[in-house]
Amino acid sequence: MKGYMFHLYTSILTQALRCYKYSIRKIYVVMNKLVYDSSLLLLCLRVFSRTTATSAAMANKKTEDTSTSIHSGHIQDVHTMPMKYLIRPFPSELDQNKVKSLMETLEDKELESSVPPIDVLWIKGREGGDYFYSFGGCHRYEAHKVLSRENIKVKLVRGNQEMLRTYLGASTPNLK
Repeated sequence: MKGYMFHLYTSILTQALRCYKYSIRKIYVVMNKLVYDSSLLLLCLRVFSRTTATSAAMANKKTEDTSTSIHSGHIQDVHTMPMKYLIRPFPSELDQNKVKSLMETLEDKELESSVPPIDVLWIKGREGGDYFYSFGGCHRYEAHKVLSRENIKVKLVRGNQEMLRTYLGASTPNLK
């Protein structure tokens, strides 16, 4: 059984290292599973130390914008958008410490540019109207709002009403 488990855990660990964006989170999950078997933990740590150099090399290949999302990872253009045009259909569950930290970062002119843009779903209505839906980036949005910022950095993800229906279901409005 130990041989199988070791193979399973090293496989998961190696996959985690290959996926540099999520490697730390996945590694912690694997390591937490291994805590109960110290011999497996030691073996996996050896594998980890051998593959760390590969992971570091991959991390160095990252683009300048290290925060990407599934929706906007391929989008390079960052726009400044007035916050009053953003539609946020769901209430946010916020960690106030995270909001406060982001506010401090936004107030520091040297660090402000390190805050990544939020993804905004840009929907054209049936009569040509523009609608801008924001589902993520709730802590960044809230930090801007509390600081009374009029504008926020966004990456526009072009979509249609069917995409919007994926998020809103039967609550999807008839956009003009």
